[in-house]
Amino acid sequence: MLLTLKDAAKQLQCSPETIRKMVASGEILGLRINERCIRIEQGDLDSYIQTKRMEAERWQSQKTAKLVDINRGSEILLDARSPSHRQNISRRVQPKQPPKK
Repeated sequence: MLLTLKDAAKQLQCSPETIRKMVASGEILGLRINERCIRIEQGDLDSYIQTKRMEAERWQSQKTAKLVDINRGSEILLDARSPSHRQNISRRVQPKQPPKK
C-alpha cells in the first residue's frame, strides 16, 4: 500500500514536511511518482519504525549503569530514566572525604 506524505506523517505524528526531509536524506525510502508527488510504501515505513524502536531499546538498556556503593561495598543498579533512583543513590553513596590534617 502506498502512503502519501500526509498519511505517513499521521502515523509518525509529525508534519508532512518532516517526512519529506526524511525521504530527501534517505532516512525513509520514498518513491517519486513525478516531479511533485512522493509516496511511501507501508512496509518501508513499518521497517523504519521497527529500526527506531530497536535503537530506543538499545539506548535505554545502555542507560542502566552498575554502581558500587563505596560505604557498603555492594553493587547498586541505577536506572538513569528514574530520578528517584538517582536521588536514592546520591544519598547512599557519599564521596570519600580527604583526611583532615
